[in-house]
Amino acid sequence: MKGNKKRKKEEKVDEQKIESPIEELVETDYEDLYKRALADYQNLKNRCEKEKSLMVKFSNEVLIEKLLGIVGDLEIAVEHTDDDGIKSIYNKLLTILSNEGLTVIDPIALDFDSVEHEAVESVSGKKGKIVKVLQKGYKLNSKVLKPAIVSVGNGE
Repeated sequence: MKGNKKRKKEEKVDEQKIESPIEELVETDYEDLYKRALADYQNLKNRCEKEKSLMVKFSNEVLIEKLLGIVGDLEIAVEHTDDDGIKSIYNKLLTILSNEGLTVIDPIALDFDSVEHEAVESVSGKKGKIVKVLQKGYKLNSKVLKPAIVSVGNGE
């Protein structure tokens, strides 16, 4: 009987030795899992905020692209008429669009950039420089909606 009590006592001591490291391991695992989950949540939150910001920034992109055709038509009308009413409408429309983040690409005398410009002819002038703007280009919050159509110098 004494042998059984001694063995049980030893088993209890051994169980305590075994349980203690396991408990530490389990606590550590939960802590690591918690930290990872918290980091994942923070990353998701940041990504969602960034995507939301981009959605708001470019939400009007499709509408503005459609309005650019009207802007072009009004621009031609303003060039060929002295009607102050058309000029006023054109200016109001440009003001509204610029308040939404639309800017005109004005590349005259700049180096040709295939992202912002579309070259349709090569003319005499300084090589690689834009000599003439045939049609304005537009950007919406730094994104090119319509590249400027230009003539580029050929170095002659």
